[in-house]
Amino acid sequence: MPLANAAPYPTRGSYSDGFARVVDTFTRHLTEGREIGAGLTVHHRGRCVVDVWGGWADRERRAPWQRDTRIVVFSVTKGLAAMAFTMLADRGKIDWDAEVANYWPAFAEGGKARITVRNLLNHRAGLVGLRDRVDMADCLQDASYERVLRAAERQAPFWEPGTSQGYHAITFGMYAGELFRRANREDGRLGDHW
Repeated sequence: MPLANAAPYPTRGSYSDGFARVVDTFTRHLTEGREIGAGLTVHHRGRCVVDVWGGWADRERRAPWQRDTRIVVFSVTKGLAAMAFTMLADRGKIDWDAEVANYWPAFAEGGKARITVRNLLNHRAGLVGLRDRVDMADCLQDASYERVLRAAERQAPFWEPGTSQGYHAITFGMYAGELFRRANREDGRLGDHW
């Protein structure tokens, strides 16, 4: 259902009163070439107040961005992961300065025994990739999970953990996910409250 105000060209969609500056900024990013194409939806107090989109869905600029254009996003779950780990710490299930191997013994392989939870979650563990070859299908199939897990466990840091920072874009999810599962176990099984 359209909102009170139509978005200015080249932006499509609509917005509620009081949110014109948000939409103007979005439109400026499209017109100045800062974005090839994008969509933005804002909810305020449980109500949609901005629902806009515009530009192109491809670099060749042949396919217009639609309201429901699908995109690949990276890192959007890291904030949720931070909240989940903070809840574990608050409940006394994880210590930021404890070694990851306290929760996940096989993690210590490959010279990782002294990597702390804080190092791992702050992208300071030196684990920016895997030397063992795995592909996306391996990461998405339950049957291949053990193979991916073993590759992560065998991996040696690419630099001395804690001494340098490099974004763990590819590996963060697999390491954080497994650490979370292990730290949240109760009597050998995952807790029901998650």
